Order: sequence, then structure tokens, then C-alpha cells
Amino acid sequence: MKSKSILIGAMMAPLLPLNAATAINPVCRPAACSGLDTSGPINNIRNCSSYSDTCYSGAKIRTCNTCDSGYTLTETTTTLTTCTGNITYYYCKADIGGDIDPIICNGTCSDCDSSTWTAAGTGYQQRTNATCNTKTCLCTKSTEYRCASGYYGTPPKLQMIGNLKGCTRCPSSGGIYGLSDVGRNSEITDCYMTNDSSDNTGDFTYTSKCYYTE
Repeated sequence: MKSKSILIGAMMAPLLPLNAATAINPVCRPAACSGLDTSGPINNIRNCSSYSDTCYSGAKIRTCNTCDSGYTLTETTTTLTTCTGNITYYYCKADIGGDIDPIICNGTCSDCDSSTWTAAGTGYQQRTNATCNTKTCLCTKSTEYRCASGYYGTPPKLQMIGNLKGCTRCPSSGGIYGLSDVGRNSEITDCYMTNDSSDNTGDFTYTSKCYYTE
């Protein structure tokens, strides 16, 4: 009796490895951005006198159409993690001073830390407040003011150096001025006397903080 063998392997096509990125991500294709999409572009380009935005897999890419004086329209490419392939766009290159590459925003800002509070004249404190725009990776810095301990109020953001306004000293009782906790002293009712307080009308102590009442 003769045995017969079947070569199964010969009947099967070889299995080829698939590119994981190709299998998961689609090819980057340009599309018009929705009018409801108010998010900023992920590439921070400057010195454009006119520009246009195109969306790729939910990411907005800005390209310069014309440049300000002193800059030349220059082609470059970038890639996204949500789709495959290079995306071409234009930015404005400085004619003098070398090439200024466009910045691809990664959601962070460099040198964008707020400073500590310091004295800014009698009754005031100030600091530099830094805010990072995670859509453009641009840091905005401004001077912020608050009332020092023993004062109350809400200073305006815009102040004249040497003529600060918005803070008032806490009221006194018998010649002793009240206290306040810095950072929690926006109202006159945040002023208080402590158990160490006394005045010239008699000797007494407070068993706890005694807040000002109107």
C-alpha cells in the first residue's frame, strides 16, 4: 500500500510582515478646517503678511502665502503621529541673520516660570506671572500685584511705578493697627486683631482672631 503526502505548505502563500504604522494610521491628506475649529495651528510660524490653514487628521497646519518685508517664502516639511507621510508648508525665512526655522509646538514653553513674591513699596508685593499657551508654545509674562500683610484690597493689573494703588492699611483700634494674611486680604473684613493686641483704653487680650466688622 502506497502512502500519499500532501504538501500543505506549498498551497499557502507566504505571510509578509505588515508595517504597523501603515496599518494603524492613514495617509496624511489635506482637508478644509471646520469653521467650528478654533484651535491654533501646531506649527508656530511668524512674519507672514498672509497665510492659510489646512487640517490633517485633526491637526491644523499653517502655511505662509506671502511674507513681510525682509523675509523670503521658504518650503519645509513636517510629520504627524496621527497620519503617515510628509506634510509640506511654507514659512518666512529672514533675508539677513540666517535661517529662522519654524517651531513645532509640543505643548510646552521654555523659560515660562512665575517668579516669587517680593516687596514693591509700602503695603504692596509684586511678581512676574508667566502663562504658557500650550497651543502655540508662546509664553506670556506680566507683572502681578497684591496687598502685603496688614493691608487689604485688590490692586489693578496696570500700575504706575512709584505710585501704586489699590491697597489700604487695616483699621486701627486704640492706636494698634490690624493685621491681615497675605493672599487672603482682598476685603476690609479680612483684617483682624490677635491675642497679642492691646490699646491705650485698657489692657485685654483676644482669645482668637477678632475680624473687622462693618
